[in-house]
Amino acid sequence: MAVNGTITTAGAAYLSQRISAMATVTIDHFVMANVPGIDENTEASPDFVLVEEDIVATASVYRLAHNGENSVVYSMVLDGNEGDYDFNWYGLVTNTGVILAFAHIPMVAKRANVGQVINRNFILPFTAAKALTGADIPSESWQFDFTETIAEVTVSLLGPTYLYAGDSYTYTFTDWDNFSTYSVSSDIGTATLGTGELTLDIPAGTPEGECLLTVIRNGSTRIIPIRIGDPIVAQPTLIAPVNGAPNIKETPTLTMSPFKTFPANVDTQVSADWELYDANDNLVLSSYDDTTHLSAFPIAEGILTEGGYGYKWRGRQEGQTLGKGEWSEFFTFSTEAIFMKPGVVIDGDIVVGQYQGYWYLVAPLAMRKKSQFYESIINMISSIGGRSDNAFIDSYSGMTRTQVLMNEYPWSSQDSAFVYCSQNGYFLPNRVEAQALFQDVASLGEGGSNEAALASIATSGNYVITSTESTDGQKSWVYNPTYDSLYSPAKWQGGYWVLPTRRIPV
Repeated sequence: MAVNGTITTAGAAYLSQRISAMATVTIDHFVMANVPGIDENTEASPDFVLVEEDIVATASVYRLAHNGENSVVYSMVLDGNEGDYDFNWYGLVTNTGVILAFAHIPMVAKRANVGQVINRNFILPFTAAKALTGADIPSESWQFDFTETIAEVTVSLLGPTYLYAGDSYTYTFTDWDNFSTYSVSSDIGTATLGTGELTLDIPAGTPEGECLLTVIRNGSTRIIPIRIGDPIVAQPTLIAPVNGAPNIKETPTLTMSPFKTFPANVDTQVSADWELYDANDNLVLSSYDDTTHLSAFPIAEGILTEGGYGYKWRGRQEGQTLGKGEWSEFFTFSTEAIFMKPGVVIDGDIVVGQYQGYWYLVAPLAMRKKSQFYESIINMISSIGGRSDNAFIDSYSGMTRTQVLMNEYPWSSQDSAFVYCSQNGYFLPNRVEAQALFQDVASLGEGGSNEAALASIATSGNYVITSTESTDGQKSWVYNPTYDSLYSPAKWQGGYWVLPTRRIPV
């Protein structure tokens, strides 16, 4: 089966650090996702970012083996109880929450309680892989050791996984072989073999518990656990954020598996319960008998604390007639260092808003005030800009962004905005970026000097110089936020505001 996979950029950095330190590489679990618009022929980009909403399930690592000194193989098994979901993407997640590698695969439809068992392997090559993962079983031996397990898996039954005392149940072999020898037994009740099926009788009065159904074919044994008892709401599985996830933003959405019962489809969901605790086990957020957020719960602003703060959370679901199920296991996550949003001040710079995958920040207030133009040259001509990654073909003139010639007064090595900007990685926004920045000004409010100063530029008829050339090298576009208009004066004319800007990827 065709796949298209890669080690991620974050995974490569993780491996580089672990290899250089000769430290253990630990894969914590697999994650499966249904990613729109991809298939097995879609090129896997190392910079791909998995969206939480696309995650459908997680699975533990079932086996680990090595394929020489510099390659290891991870395996997962999705048993017959797993489902229902579809996935066309699966990846390996480290114990630090890094998605190390992933692959695009043909869409897999995983369905529960139909005898469907799925095995998937992931081969991961990197320097000293065997030593750093502790994989002490060679893949050849591993595959040989799997002979019996594979034989077990091929004995596939279709039937209920939750039984009631005092009733009889029929299971159908989905892979019956007339040339094979079968025998069946059960530690509770009576199992009877027929042609292509078996019957399981559970005596009345049998207490709640687990029945072990044994099927032997040609000497290979499969033991199938089947629950006995009253119908129940299944314990949910947490999906996102993945367990141990770092750098979670301020407003994540907690997601658990859809409502499920044992036996299947004997009830409908009416509500869910959610709990969020901090690292000291203080309950910081809860929602009980929630009829709106049945499997996904968005956390609002103001709840989480930035700076790598740790949290744990869990959920459970309630059926209309069966009542509440068990709480899920706890998942943990930690927050990102800074919650980026409009109005946040970072090292004196104010975050204005997002544009084309970046957060845009403007320089401290003092460096904006001192960077104005005058009609005549005073004692310095300088330039700022020159960042090729901000270049674009201007639809007004057909010219590409270049550096902009500017006068500055007063000037000295101590108070020069141009010196400050050149030393600290700022650039002038181009014409399109300047317009985008001021469209976000309204969201900043008037909460501080940076916010008020930037908002005043947008409301007092001031002009902002951009780094987009106009008709020739002597002119640049100037933007008026008040009227959302542009004009192109000579670079040395006027008293225009300069907004030194920098960008941070979202």
